[in-house]
Amino acid sequence: MAIDYEWVRAQFPMLANLKDDFTFLDNAGGTFPCVQSNQISEKFYNQYKLQPFGITETQAEAGRLMDAGKADMAETLGVQIADLTYGPSTTQNLTNLANALTDYIVAGDEIIVTIQDHEANIGCWERLASLKQAKLVFWQVDAGGELHLDELKKILSPKTKMLSFTHSSNIIGSVNDVNAIAKLVADKCPQKPLIIVDGVSYAPHNLPNITDLNIDAYCFSSYKTFGTHLGIMYTSNRLAKIARPQCHFFNVGVKNYSLFDAAGPDHAAIASLAGISAYYKAFAQHHGLNDAANLNEARIFACKIMAEAETKLLYKLLEFLATKPNVTIYGKKTTMGREANISFTVDGKSSKSIYEALGAKNIGVKYGHFYAYRLIEALGLDLEDGVVRLSYAHYLTPHDNDRLIAALDEIL
Repeated sequence: MAIDYEWVRAQFPMLANLKDDFTFLDNAGGTFPCVQSNQISEKFYNQYKLQPFGITETQAEAGRLMDAGKADMAETLGVQIADLTYGPSTTQNLTNLANALTDYIVAGDEIIVTIQDHEANIGCWERLASLKQAKLVFWQVDAGGELHLDELKKILSPKTKMLSFTHSSNIIGSVNDVNAIAKLVADKCPQKPLIIVDGVSYAPHNLPNITDLNIDAYCFSSYKTFGTHLGIMYTSNRLAKIARPQCHFFNVGVKNYSLFDAAGPDHAAIASLAGISAYYKAFAQHHGLNDAANLNEARIFACKIMAEAETKLLYKLLEFLATKPNVTIYGKKTTMGREANISFTVDGKSSKSIYEALGAKNIGVKYGHFYAYRLIEALGLDLEDGVVRLSYAHYLTPHDNDRLIAALDEIL
């Protein structure tokens, strides 16, 4: 079904407050929050911003709203409430996870990470390896920044204790086949290494059915999936049994409490998670799914339409950039196997100059290394200037895309 842009854009108050000639292409850095999430957040701050779960009616309602946020997000993802941890960011969640594995990793173990990743999914494991005298092993990329299973096969060993990689690169946009990677690890490593996946770049385009992935942890950010600023981390039962709890000792074993919750995040942000779920449900209903069995089914239906809409715009952009011989696109040159996030450089022009020229036309983009410092280095690019990155969200229209392409045609 075709996406109803008029309805979609009405769900994002930021779009109503921006000028008609403004186009935002930095959605990988953070999407606009939906009205459903905003309304809960505003209601909570105005009416219920006090210590929740108390004896009074107001305190009890504050707690109920927080419980509803956690329950709805769990149902949307198809997992149990206790499987999810909420922190201030994915970087912090991964750091807490690394701290929780200080008993699991011992001297001589090997931790595999990829050059392709955001530093959040490298640095914490590098620190853990150093602390425990383990070896950090890099899964290298090819000249175009891609990961290949043959290279992973070479570095897997009886000492491999865990593998952490990105679902899709926040620079080149390529989607890694999570289950194919997990199968190779299972086939090669009878010791069953932990598998950790950073889904921050992938989730905004197609929030996955986590239970379909053969993994031990999956991280993404709610502020990049139309909500407030939180990091969300799924962890498996297996991982929970291996890890050292990061919560207070008296919360271990408490129903619906995550072992990895090192600190309580903002109460209103937790409550407003229900707004993200409500948006996916409303989107699915508006676009024809009136009998969803649960929030998970609604989210799957909605994400399919969202991803298709983004891909159509991305196809047109890639087709245009292919006509420019002075442009180097990083990652796949077609929409197959990539999400709607594209980075490029221009011969004879700095990324900063492209960023400034687009900004002068009221088109918001970013340039730089985007915390994928090691990937930019591996691609042989200037670490300060990096790449120009254009990242879509489903509320961008063909008109936005046409404005972008016309501006680029003039600038390039």
